[in-house]
Amino acid sequence: MHDDKTGGQLAEELSAAQGKLEEREAETGHRWLEGTLQETSPLSQLLLDALPTVAVLLRPNREIVASNKAGVKAGAVPGTRCFETWGHRREPCPWCLAPVALATGKAQHLEVEALGKVWDEHWIPMGSDLYLHFAFDITDRRRSSEALRESNQALQALIQASPLAIIATDRNDHVKLWNPAATRIFGWSEEEVLGLSNPIVPADQLQNYRALRERLLKGERLTNAEMRRQRKDGLLIDVSVSTAVMQDAAGNPSDLVAVIADITEHKRAEDAL
Repeated sequence: MHDDKTGGQLAEELSAAQGKLEEREAETGHRWLEGTLQETSPLSQLLLDALPTVAVLLRPNREIVASNKAGVKAGAVPGTRCFETWGHRREPCPWCLAPVALATGKAQHLEVEALGKVWDEHWIPMGSDLYLHFAFDITDRRRSSEALRESNQALQALIQASPLAIIATDRNDHVKLWNPAATRIFGWSEEEVLGLSNPIVPADQLQNYRALRERLLKGERLTNAEMRRQRKDGLLIDVSVSTAVMQDAAGNPSDLVAVIADITEHKRAEDAL
């Protein structure tokens, strides 16, 4: 004989049974996930530690799941939130692109200045609820780049202000650099000569000039060598030439740079004496 139950009681019991079933399923899934993580964690940790920079696995709420040695040293300790420990902030970093990476499923990249350094940061989605974040310290590289840029600016200013003609040509004798002094001494503007053959060599000296270029590109140097060159109006002038060879990334001779002084008046004064 069975107890009579109302519809409401049956509904309550069914609801309770369904709740217990869901709890068991959730617990089973959680255990399975923990087991999977335990099995894969040594490999994941090995891969993280192999990265030569701070690298962490995180959940969408910025909780650190795993961190490599460099990350732990920087304060990115598993179980904490990255912006609180590594970033020393109360709120997520305003430049963080983790939400974008998780929403789009595409890796994100950004260079930022933080904690007194310059970082090359990357966010890579690893699914809907996990992403990899790593950052390279590029402070020294950025400083070197800025120093190089400043050096190049200073060099360009020097070239533009130089009272001596500075002409650079490639291996085919095509003009790559022509400063204002070269225009003043020889008459051609920069626009007229860039990409074309060097125009200052008289036609009757071309053969000797080409032979000289070959020797210079092989390592020979000129210092204050006196010779004659031509202006745009056809007038021949006396010049003093010093040269240097530029090398490409492979260390091979590429460009020939000539620094030229107009010594015509000086030669006339010598002849008069």
